[in-house]
Amino acid sequence: MNAHHVLQPAGSDAGTVSQLWWGFLGITTVVYLLVMVVLCVAIGRARSGVGSSPDSRLRSDARSRIVVGAAMAASLVILLVMLAGDFLLGKDVLGERSPEGEPVRITITGHQFWWQLEYDAETPGDRVSTANELVEPVNTPIELSLRSTDVIHSFWLPALAGKKDLIPGLTNTLRFSVLREGTYEGQCAEFCGYQHANMRTRLKAVPPAEFE
Repeated sequence: MNAHHVLQPAGSDAGTVSQLWWGFLGITTVVYLLVMVVLCVAIGRARSGVGSSPDSRLRSDARSRIVVGAAMAASLVILLVMLAGDFLLGKDVLGERSPEGEPVRITITGHQFWWQLEYDAETPGDRVSTANELVEPVNTPIELSLRSTDVIHSFWLPALAGKKDLIPGLTNTLRFSVLREGTYEGQCAEFCGYQHANMRTRLKAVPPAEFE
């Protein structure tokens, strides 16, 4: 599997992002259809009400106020639902919630225009350095420490986790786990210079036994 799509999630955090996207799409679709129905009804009644009596116009105005009030109430409910979703799922989307278990820790340093990857280990002889390509075990927590030596970069594996910036002088952390074996493409998501489009990365997810 070679995935580069946020709506084909294969990571713990990417699944949350995908659920939010589909949820918001469903809500906005329902709101759009309701608005179109109300608009068509209003246009039809306006045309049929030409030359009507004052009493009928008063009743129409009362119904209009009810419709406007209902629309405002629905908007408030939708806003509260979105705020609640942001509060409950925000840490998952940002990759700040720690998965259970001892993670594989990797330090990623962004350079123009490549990624330096260092697998952390207590024993210096077990530490591994490479460039641009990660190999990780499935169903295992992964913790990335993100740094930059020059300009702002943004590390993004669309099918696995959300974006996280690499800022000079600051270390950010991204936590997630890969749910399925496969090869997943990533890229720098912050314009960082004339070779920005070529600043790519790849993560290969393998069984834990093969990783060891």
